[in-house]
Amino acid sequence: MEILRQLCSSGDFMPHGMCYLWNRGLVWLNVVSDSLIAVAYTSIPFTLVYFVRRRRDLPFNWMFVCFGAFIIACGATHIMEIWTLWHATYWLSGAVKAITAMASVPTAILLVRLVPKALAFPSPEDLRSANRELRQEVAERKRGEKKVQILNERLEATNKELAQSGSSGPEGADPTIGRLKLAGHRSSR
Repeated sequence: MEILRQLCSSGDFMPHGMCYLWNRGLVWLNVVSDSLIAVAYTSIPFTLVYFVRRRRDLPFNWMFVCFGAFIIACGATHIMEIWTLWHATYWLSGAVKAITAMASVPTAILLVRLVPKALAFPSPEDLRSANRELRQEVAERKRGEKKVQILNERLEATNKELAQSGSSGPEGADPTIGRLKLAGHRSSR
């Protein structure tokens, strides 16, 4: 309880506004600037959470959580900057900054470790190129399958004609042989 009292006490300190000589323009410049920064810092994590929830396939979504904690802590320091303009609770302000440091340092370290892994992912252009190549391979395969299908149909027709004419084809030929095989399986067309 004593620690909480110490954190919230002004002690013999004076508020920051006194350092600004209570110059209205300077005070409000800092209030407005710190307010806008705090609003932005507290809204960014919500966007990150939304993004991570929509993209559950991200391999390092935990990094967004680290960024969120870091950014909220940064926003809190700006809120404290506004507070300390009128209230000299510098121990509390320092505690908020310490919490921000505890969120910032691990985030920075983890980010440095993550960057090489993130850079190893294929670029969007690499993926587009691979998709183009795959589409070309699929098209070539379909053309090949179509040719095999046509050849099978011709062979079956020839076998049928031979069977109807009573001929068994060239001497020693087996009339039951009649389907070409593609990649180890029959064409289904």
